Amino acid sequence: MNEKREDYVLLQLLKKHCKRGVAVIDPNRGIDSISVSAYMPVEEQEAFSEAFWQAEPFKSMRQFFTLEVSNLPWYKCRFKRSKYQVFISNQRKY
Repeated sequence: MNEKREDYVLLQLLKKHCKRGVAVIDPNRGIDSISVSAYMPVEEQEAFSEAFWQAEPFKSMRQFFTLEVSNLPWYKCRFKRSKYQVFISNQRKY
């Protein structure tokens, strides 16, 4: 698997810095920007944000990405098979 792909990198970041979480990549946010929305528990948001901007490809192409971090609802990602989810979508809901 390509280690530079955004979805792969986000999945690895979620597994490393969060107990559970969801990330949504929206490539159609604007003409020249890609929006990444991440949902995780409150106590893990700061560490994830710092790690996000240090990881490639986000670090070298920072001007093309925007990161939005929000609280993960308590009922999301409770099962072992769905603890970490990454979606590529042009819709805001997951």
